[in-house]
Amino acid sequence: MFRIFPLGIVFFFNFCTVLSFDHVLAQNQSESNLEQVLQGFEEQTISGLVPEPDSQDGGDFLESTEGFPDLKLSGSFSTHISYSPFQHTTAAGYSVHGLTSFKPRLALTLDGKLSENWFMKISGWVFFDFAYTMQGRKNYSPEMLDNYEQELELGETYIRGKLSSYMDLTVGRQVVVWGKADLLRVADMFNPIDNRERGMDDLEVKRLPLLMTRLDSYLGPWRVSSIVTHEIRYNKDPVFGHDFYPYDFPASPWEDESNTLKNSSYGLSAGRSYRGVDIEFYSGSFLKELDTVGLSSELPQRYSNRLALFSMAAEKAMNHWLYKVEIGLIDGLEYYSLPDQKKSRLDMLLGADYTGLTNTRISLEIVNRHLFELDPEVAALDDTPAVDSLIWAFRMARSFQREKLYLIFLSYAGGFTFSQGSAQNISMEYKINDFLAVSAGYIFIQSGDNYLMRDMGDNDRIFFKLNYNF
Repeated sequence: MFRIFPLGIVFFFNFCTVLSFDHVLAQNQSESNLEQVLQGFEEQTISGLVPEPDSQDGGDFLESTEGFPDLKLSGSFSTHISYSPFQHTTAAGYSVHGLTSFKPRLALTLDGKLSENWFMKISGWVFFDFAYTMQGRKNYSPEMLDNYEQELELGETYIRGKLSSYMDLTVGRQVVVWGKADLLRVADMFNPIDNRERGMDDLEVKRLPLLMTRLDSYLGPWRVSSIVTHEIRYNKDPVFGHDFYPYDFPASPWEDESNTLKNSSYGLSAGRSYRGVDIEFYSGSFLKELDTVGLSSELPQRYSNRLALFSMAAEKAMNHWLYKVEIGLIDGLEYYSLPDQKKSRLDMLLGADYTGLTNTRISLEIVNRHLFELDPEVAALDDTPAVDSLIWAFRMARSFQREKLYLIFLSYAGGFTFSQGSAQNISMEYKINDFLAVSAGYIFIQSGDNYLMRDMGDNDRIFFKLNYNF
């Protein structure tokens, strides 16, 4: 079970050594120095090094749009290809082998100033995956075709402006990041995530925008934000027929929830810097879907439940280190296998980033989720949640050849000894020029005791991506 993780680490460091020698030779020929990696620690991409444009898009395509001289149109066109090297069968009985994705994708963003104090942004994307036609649509479940074959999505779309010198208002589809962690979630509960392809992307690009109103105030050293949502949106998870879907039956439809004030989520955050420590406090009430553990084919529909969150997050930079801590108490959790019971859970996260090596960032985050008032004998059953769940996340990224080549290793693992399953992503990206980049990699999947990772060891992926920014 543990053979892939150490082999991946060894491969990564050996490859870094070879490329570092090439990098030293290049430096001897020129006195030009690379810019310091990680000017800041917040809002990083998967590599932590690759300078990507805002949201889903690329560079400026149109600097001036007629009638709106400050608006800019930008975008990207990409093609993503993935391949399953091992033939295997999904829980639903579908065979998986060979080409799993051949997906061209177009993303566009129009943004800029509407006036002196107001800014707007409109973004979205569309894709069509030809792999399902090429492999035969009859070989896939209707749920797979509905959720994976094509998509037309409105992304971050909002207006933002100043109401006064100390108050800003933002209305529209937004991404709000709570907490200090980059790889795992504790306080970060507002936005759902796209988790259809496990291990493929970093958390930052998985967040899905949500329609909300946000009021930001600046009161002395304090930053205060109040948020209310106007849209019900759940995570995008693997569906019946996909090799990462754990059940042999399709999930029931969601209960009918209307986008009313009653079903809105609310949140309040306050933060400041004090003696070199950046600290934030969070409180919120969220309408969230139930965990799928204990899901049954006999359920007429899936439900959501109202959760209360009280959380704190802090980070402090010291030399080349950035230390992080998050603590969150979540109340009101419900589970399909524990009817008429509401549970509380305490999440505790520790993390650190290290940037002391040349052009390198190393990140490690660990979170433990403890469920209160759960009988250990009940927790030992297959269809019930665990009393304690430990999750590890590790990422190492390094740039070479004057920031043209990037090497990335990303790993997620569950359990103290990784017994709950794990996924490792080893990838490289090469920037051909300022507009064109190519990347490729391999995702190692290891089965585990967690119900989401049982019999998943053959779900490895080889992937390739070509991306053009305009």
